[in-house]
Amino acid sequence: MHITTDRAFVPAGAPAVRYLHIVINAPGEKVVMARDVALEIAVDPGVEAVLINDLPFERQIDRLTAQLGNLVSDQEVSLVVAVAFKGTQEAGTALGVACRVMERDGVIPNHPMEVRWTAVDAAQDAKQPVNGDVILAAASVLAERARQVALAANAAGRFEAATRIIQDVLNDLQAFAQEDRRVLEIIDLLQRDAREFGEAM
Repeated sequence: MHITTDRAFVPAGAPAVRYLHIVINAPGEKVVMARDVALEIAVDPGVEAVLINDLPFERQIDRLTAQLGNLVSDQEVSLVVAVAFKGTQEAGTALGVACRVMERDGVIPNHPMEVRWTAVDAAQDAKQPVNGDVILAAASVLAERARQVALAANAAGRFEAATRIIQDVLNDLQAFAQEDRRVLEIIDLLQRDAREFGEAM
């Protein structure tokens, strides 16, 4: 399992959302089947995790569990998780999540991997580096989900709803695009989709 996040810090004085890009691989040395694979994300108090991918998951107060099904050798699953910090924290406080893979036969290592964010003042939060690859992964998943839902609304003749679904996601993407050309291209495509899905196809 490989985990990256878009930022290392959260603002101490305000709620915030950070993104995780999680890649899970089944071992590739020989043909194996990892059965009933699940990703468990345990969260600290005041933190909430939401799976962005369109996969079944269960959420409890202190954890999220996503069901991934069976994986074969060298199969890769890419997941995006939004981590919400719902309150305010004191500067210097570290909060986060612990992720581990669970499956029936112990084929995939299940050692927990922690990701923690440090609360900092607004100035330090604003100037911190941003991992554009994680933002791109999140934007891609959000856009594709919106596209599929809007297409279904269009097919049902709900043209205004289809446009609204895409526009809501566009608002989110524009808020964290960071002038990244790759994300701006996704936004351009979605804007075209909004026009197309807003009328009979």
